[in-house]
Amino acid sequence: MQQASALIGVAVAAYFPNLTLTGTISAAGHSFHQLIHKPAISWSTGFQLAETIIDGGYRSAGVRAAKAQYMAQLANYRQVVLSAFQSVEDNLISLRLLEQQSLVQDKEAADALLALKIVKNQYEAGTVTYANVLTAQISALAAEQAATQVDGLQMVSAVGLVKALGGGWVASVISPPKKLKT
Repeated sequence: MQQASALIGVAVAAYFPNLTLTGTISAAGHSFHQLIHKPAISWSTGFQLAETIIDGGYRSAGVRAAKAQYMAQLANYRQVVLSAFQSVEDNLISLRLLEQQSLVQDKEAADALLALKIVKNQYEAGTVTYANVLTAQISALAAEQAATQVDGLQMVSAVGLVKALGGGWVASVISPPKKLKT
């Protein structure tokens, strides 16, 4: 952005005349001794001023082009900022919704475990068959898996939020995943 803004200034500066200043100084002598002790010194200065009178719109086109490039970069920058805000907002909404869903899934998993405990007690009392216990175990496992999936989605969304906010991590600091015991 700063470079594009500076290029506008460069294009506007083309309207100003070119001024060149020159100068020379020299010392002369017949011998090395005379050159050091009594040199004949001569100097000259000069300047040159040049201005283009008719350029066929070249300079004004250069200014317009520089301004157009600046506006394009400004629009691109605004789009990047809006995209970053959108990404942050999306991740915040996702986290909020996943938190609500997590509460529901955790309650469902707790209820399924309680139902499993009740069915096991009924089985031990002899009032239900073992198929009921298996069905309750399947339901409890499915509820726990759903709760775990929501927890994983929450973690992914939290990482997305950190990334959207400009955060990151260093790969050398991250510990390798632990092997699961089977």
